[in-house]
Amino acid sequence: MLRSFRIVSVLISVLLLSGCAGGTIGGLLPAPKMMAGNVEGDYYTSKNGEFTVQLPYPPSKSDSDSYEWRYAQVREIEDGPVVGIVFGPAAFDKSLYHTVLIKSPMQGNKEEYAKDIFSKKAGSRNGTYSLRGEGTFQEGNKKGFYSVYESESSMLLLTLIDNENSFYAVEADFIKGGSMSPEIDSLLNIKWGVVGDLISSFEINKI
Repeated sequence: MLRSFRIVSVLISVLLLSGCAGGTIGGLLPAPKMMAGNVEGDYYTSKNGEFTVQLPYPPSKSDSDSYEWRYAQVREIEDGPVVGIVFGPAAFDKSLYHTVLIKSPMQGNKEEYAKDIFSKKAGSRNGTYSLRGEGTFQEGNKKGFYSVYESESSMLLLTLIDNENSFYAVEADFIKGGSMSPEIDSLLNIKWGVVGDLISSFEINKI
């Protein structure tokens, strides 16, 4: 029980993180990204090789994605069984994208476990967030859970994907009205764009 509480606490804190490596120097030049993990081409791999995921802005996709990645901030996470990375904000895309592997199984009723984490995450944020939608989805042979929350200024898309002996979270914090932010209806209809690409590209290499 204590271990489960610790995992939930770390997962909640992840959503509060903002980028700290990368960004700009003097507000103009892109700063170097000092990371323990490795970026090769369009993909990031965690320091110890636990997981690989596509960047939210794959440089080979377009010139605009390459530009976003050059200016993107990142923050890596390593806390016990939780390892991951937060991408953003970038040049024009001010969203925060979180990809996190939890090297421990989901507990008890998995749907209720996911809802509890989502509710606590939304409740830990500044401002008042309302639940706009929730449900399940399928990612290959894995079952996923999601919730969409909305406040006056932002939207949260929270997902957990079950991998039996582990699970992973892919999340996004969008600024409402942002030039590159989706509409709330797209999130509710599981038209997730970048988040969908992160989910489908997330590969667990080892636990």
